[in-house]
Amino acid sequence: LISTADVFIENFRPGAAERMGLGEDKLRVLRPNIIYASINGFGETGPYADKRVYDPIVQATSGSVALPADPAEGQPR
Repeated sequence: LISTADVFIENFRPGAAERMGLGEDKLRVLRPNIIYASINGFGETGPYADKRVYDPIVQATSGSVALPADPAEGQPR
């Protein structure tokens, strides 16, 4: 697939793509002009960089779960 792809997008924890042989350097050997996008939830460095990230975790750690509630009633809007 890589030899015919224009874009490669991965959202693994930092270093996981490399361990699977899907690092940017390996893919560029097969497809030098590929657009390589790496997305991760907590960034590549810092205390949470190696943590798994799922939508409920992001909502809980950011406090966004509480945002839609009406402050007076505590009910969702």
